[in-house]
Amino acid sequence: MENKIYSKNNNRKVIIANDIIQKGKFSLSAKELKIIFYIISQIKPNDCELREYEIDLIEFCKTCGINKGGTQAKELEQALLKLEQPWVIRNEREVYSLAWSRGFYVSPITNKLVITLDEKLKPYLIQLKNHFTAWELIYTLHFKSKYTIRLYILLKSIHYQENSIYEREYTVQELKSLLDADNYIEYRDFHSRALKPAIAEINKFSDKFVSYEPIKNGKSVIYIKLTISTKDSKQCSKIIKDIEKNLGISRKPSIIKSKMINIDTETQQTVLKEIKTKTEQTISDIFIQAIGRKPDNAFIKIMGRRHKQENLTLDTIRMITDLSKKARNPEAYILSLTQPSTIEQINQKQTQSNQTDENKPLEEWEVEWLLEIIEDDKANGRPYNQEKIDEYKKMLEEFSQKRIEKQITDMLVNS
Repeated sequence: MENKIYSKNNNRKVIIANDIIQKGKFSLSAKELKIIFYIISQIKPNDCELREYEIDLIEFCKTCGINKGGTQAKELEQALLKLEQPWVIRNEREVYSLAWSRGFYVSPITNKLVITLDEKLKPYLIQLKNHFTAWELIYTLHFKSKYTIRLYILLKSIHYQENSIYEREYTVQELKSLLDADNYIEYRDFHSRALKPAIAEINKFSDKFVSYEPIKNGKSVIYIKLTISTKDSKQCSKIIKDIEKNLGISRKPSIIKSKMINIDTETQQTVLKEIKTKTEQTISDIFIQAIGRKPDNAFIKIMGRRHKQENLTLDTIRMITDLSKKARNPEAYILSLTQPSTIEQINQKQTQSNQTDENKPLEEWEVEWLLEIIEDDKANGRPYNQEKIDEYKKMLEEFSQKRIEKQITDMLVNS
């Protein structure tokens, strides 16, 4: 029976600036892409500088698909040396020269890989506030083709409004360049060997669904239109479990107490209390930085529990909080995205959180958003409030009626 690698890395995210994806001119194999993304996933959200990253060699080779046996050391060495080669980010008038790595150390004796990323990558990897892309590492670990990996991260970088369907057109040459497929001169070769297999693999083994339409000028395909959507959470959970099974990796229970089995009870309680306090302080700091005010204590405690019990990473909380700036009630918005079934709690917090806005009516976009959350609960068999569904639908009808009345009034005024 094959031994499974118990890994935290299938929980990790890769976060990089969009310029690397959309303007970077680098050519790496699928294996080399997996290696660099695995290394980048080791960067912590609170890191201020790039540093030496020490990685378990056995787990690293297993999850990145590096062969076992006598060829493993040579294969790994060649891939790591490739990461030291220069490449560029090309803007309209400027060119920046970079490399992925500036040195590494591999020790089969200690089973450790130590690697230092190029310090010039810092603006593209560290403390990113906007114009960045984040994705689950496990998806790219499973892809077989470099074209799949390149297309997938491109889709993630342009389709950032997860709940909407997005369309984007590229010239054939633009898409070839973005996928590192310039070697295919004829469209039929690019289509059959790069584009079509990549789309099939993304649709089967990722959180995205993409279709494409060739647009012709005469007999020649000039443009390709991509239509992108996001799969629902149940589909994504099943896909991730299937990928974990295929890769032979499994999630290790994140129980802090299991790591303190030889520590006395009093010390355990002190350590756990300190971890809880620091986590809640971090969540509060994230909120203050994004929104400009301190959240209430109930919100902090709820988010602290979700971070501990539901594998909700601080990085995810940071991104959702940043997105909530424009919401009338950021706490309710964040709670709904992290646990949609708590709609009654969300409604309660809406009435409690902002006394100055207590009597302010909901805007149309807020009603649509709340209705979408409840209907998602209903569709997925979670508890829901039918009275709220009816209420929100009636409100949307009233919004629609007011628009029609306004249009009629404007027509009469202008006639």
